[in-house]
Amino acid sequence: MCDGGEQLSRLPRGRWRQLQTIKEVQAAGFTLAEFKELDEACNAADGLLAQKAATQIRRKLRRCWREIVELERVQAYLTNGG
Repeated sequence: MCDGGEQLSRLPRGRWRQLQTIKEVQAAGFTLAEFKELDEACNAADGLLAQKAATQIRRKLRRCWREIVELERVQAYLTNGG
């Protein structure tokens, strides 16, 4: 029986990089569905799709920044004793 690390080491380099990218995208707060849509848009030859992807990324970043601000408020509340 192989452990997970051994199985991953057998992956072709391109597949390994794809998994790393997915991991990074998820860590940035994107869902797999969002990643798939953005990946398809970024790899399309259509400039309109690339613009759509850029718009989606900006929206996601705005949501992330709002969440960061809210978390910082909670942190300040908790560390300053309310």
